[in-house]
Amino acid sequence: MLKTFYYYYHLFYKNIFKDNDSYFTAKLAFTASESLFAISVIDISCAYFFCWSLNRYYMVAITVVILAYNAFFFFSTNGKKNIEENEPKLFKSHILSITITWLFFLITTSSMFWLGYVVQDLLSKCQ
Repeated sequence: MLKTFYYYYHLFYKNIFKDNDSYFTAKLAFTASESLFAISVIDISCAYFFCWSLNRYYMVAITVVILAYNAFFFFSTNGKKNIEENEPKLFKSHILSITITWLFFLITTSSMFWLGYVVQDLLSKCQ
């Protein structure tokens, strides 16, 4: 699934934005989306179960860990070639892959706006 997301991020920046370095832009956007997703899940879980919220240092640490993972394992030279050659799709459907990728991007990006409210609401119920 992650390879599919990266592939469609790359296609978006390559075909729609006509970016000269669409690989780099797709890597940054995909890593940001992954980080926002992980931060959202961890922060909501911590607030719900432990009445504790992540501060910015934990959020930066999560982003750095995801960036390091992507750099060393996911975005290797062979990894990029394999992704482009295989053209991964979800359920072998191009339209469904695009739709799910867009939904993932929109949900993770919008989490910057709604995550604080959700966590504060969960924390207010703890007191």
